[in-house]
Amino acid sequence: MLQDVFILKLMTEIANLEARLVTLDGQFKLKKSERNNLRQSVADANADLEALNREQYQLVQSWNGVVISIQQSETAYINIMQDYK
Repeated sequence: MLQDVFILKLMTEIANLEARLVTLDGQFKLKKSERNNLRQSVADANADLEALNREQYQLVQSWNGVVISIQQSETAYINIMQDYK
């Protein structure tokens, strides 16, 4: 009789542990999926940042070209104005 109670408790504990294992396995798979999604999001964001950095570099280069053109135009204008004096 005492053995039967002990065996019943053990079987109940095994069932509880198996249920807990299933729950933890589901949580693990969910977290793994979330981690993979986050990794993909970070990779996508990184690619976007790299594209923005390239675009910014190109814009700065274009702007510098405009500034140089303006300076050259001013220099030419000043030279022409000095020639007329």
